[in-house]
Order: sequence, then structure tokens, then C-alpha cells
Amino acid sequence: MKNDPFCTNSAPAYASIVCRPDGPGRHADRSESGIFDLIGYKIGHFSKVSKDDKDERLMKKRTIFSGFGGQGVLMMGYVLAVSAMKDGKNVTYLPTYGAEVRGGTANCTVVVADEEIFSPVASMLDYAVIMNQPSLLKYENQVEKGGVIFLNSNLVGTDPSRSDIDIVRIPANDIAKELGSDRTINMIMLGALVGKTNITTKDSILNGLAEIVKAKNASMMELNRKAMDKGVAYGLGAV
Repeated sequence: MKNDPFCTNSAPAYASIVCRPDGPGRHADRSESGIFDLIGYKIGHFSKVSKDDKDERLMKKRTIFSGFGGQGVLMMGYVLAVSAMKDGKNVTYLPTYGAEVRGGTANCTVVVADEEIFSPVASMLDYAVIMNQPSLLKYENQVEKGGVIFLNSNLVGTDPSRSDIDIVRIPANDIAKELGSDRTINMIMLGALVGKTNITTKDSILNGLAEIVKAKNASMMELNRKAMDKGVAYGLGAV
């Protein structure tokens, strides 16, 4: 990568490559810790901007997807990242997972912004997509006041204790059963996020998914579309 004019190896320890806005999206090398990856899209050099110079109209949204390995948690974040990138946004994608991915803990943070992103790490969140009870306990208090938590209500038995955030409950397992495939659970939850927040569009998500999986199975893509529609309905409060 040393000869690549678009990238620099000056990124923090959790990722080895950061790409400039005029460079192509690149997959970062695995970090020394072995549990962090970063996919940098249009990130740019990290430069300080004072709050006085910052345009409040510029969008920057921080989302975490969290659950057990095997629930499609990392894929949700990856699809959002690719979709937002195709929308022309600045994006970072930072997945983390334990030694045993399936059945272990997994989460990923996606930052989508109009301006350059200084760091992929988000200490506070605008949105949290929660797939199990331990994830709610871990991330509830990291959501900013006025933020939104999306709960898979089939697997999260208790509500958040806070009253200053919005809660969207989606019985994703039940919906997936109606659709005939557990593989749609993550697309249902992603649809709810899109419907509620407009962070990207349903069409962008489906186009991003098609690019990632190179799906030639028309019936599977149609199933994903139906799953997205179901999730969007919950996000919009139409159910």
C-alpha cells in the first residue's frame, strides 16, 4: 500500500489505512489487536475544526448495531456504509467482535456525515440498533438525548429506563418467520432505521446490498425488499 497515492498509513492503532475523499474506498488491514477493522470511505485527513466554524446544518449521524454473532449485525452496518457512500456521504465503518464470532458478541459503528470524519470511534450515539438484551444494557446510556433505540422486541425483554430518547420496537423474528426466512431479520431492522431516520433511502440500501453480495438470485433480492418494506413500516410508525 506504500505506493498508493490516495492512502496514508497514519491512521490510529485500530486501523492501518485512511483514504482521502478523492481516493477509492479501501478495506483497511487488520489491526494488531486482531479485533478491529476499518473500512474508510471518503474519510479525508483528520484535521481539527472549531465549533465556531462548524455549520450546524451539516449532517453527522453515529449508529451502532449490536447483538450476537450470527445475527447479521456486521452486515447491517456494512450495507449502511456502502449505501451512504453511494449517496455521496463521508462514511466510516468500524466492526468489533470476540474470538467466537457466531454466538459471541458483535457490534459495529457506522458514522455518516456531510463533512470529513475526524474519527470512526463514537463515544456517544445518535442511533442504536439493538438485537439482544446485553446490547441494550451496554449501549443505552451512550445514546444522546433525543436519539433513537431500535429494539428487536422478540429478543429484548425490557424497555430502556430513559424517557429522553425515542424507542422503536420491531418484532423482527416474528416478521422474518412470516416471510419464511430468518436471514431477513437484519434487513427488517435496517429498514426500521431507514424509515425512522432517513439516514439513507430504501433504494440505496437495496442497491448497496446487491453490490455487496453480487446476488443473482432474484427471489432472494425480492425477499430482502419485502423485509425492508416491513421494517420501514415500523420505522414510520405505520404498524
